[in-house]
Amino acid sequence: ALKVSLFGYAGAPYGALLDAMVRHAGPVWITAPEGVASQAVSAWLHGRTLGDRGGIQAFATAFLDQGRYDELLWACDLNFVRGEDSFVRAQWAARPFVWHIYPTQDGAHWVKLGAFLARYTAGMDRAHATRLTALWEAWNRGDSPARAWPAFDAALPAIAPHAEDWAERLASRPDLAAALVNFTDKVLK
Repeated sequence: ALKVSLFGYAGAPYGALLDAMVRHAGPVWITAPEGVASQAVSAWLHGRTLGDRGGIQAFATAFLDQGRYDELLWACDLNFVRGEDSFVRAQWAARPFVWHIYPTQDGAHWVKLGAFLARYTAGMDRAHATRLTALWEAWNRGDSPARAWPAFDAALPAIAPHAEDWAERLASRPDLAAALVNFTDKVLK
């Protein structure tokens, strides 16, 4: 089964994503924390027959402490995350993820999202980078990911090693405290 954690803000196109995931070639297990995501999944499931759900099974979970949340991210094949903290934790989990960035009134979040995607997809096969970017942008615009999902889903096996490599590259960098000490040592000399 494709194991997916689903965490996002209100306004995310949850129903359209689930409609698209119905066409996944195999079962899809979705876990969503209580609140916005689980309510959206529950609303999508309401009144649908098993045949209408494809291979989708959904599970609501209570909000987890950080250690347990990390375990959930590690256990899933794909993580939809929101905000800053879960965004960072998803990168360390070394699994493919989709970030629901906190929207700003002035649209500055689009610059931030674009800058991250440019850095994250650098070195990635261009076709896979395009598929990943298309899904992230649809998710963040609140548009239906129906067109972006199938291509992303097909590329997921190739995107997974990139997520692992990204986490390894992050781990090879000095931590912030060490970098600050090194920087101040250089400035004060």
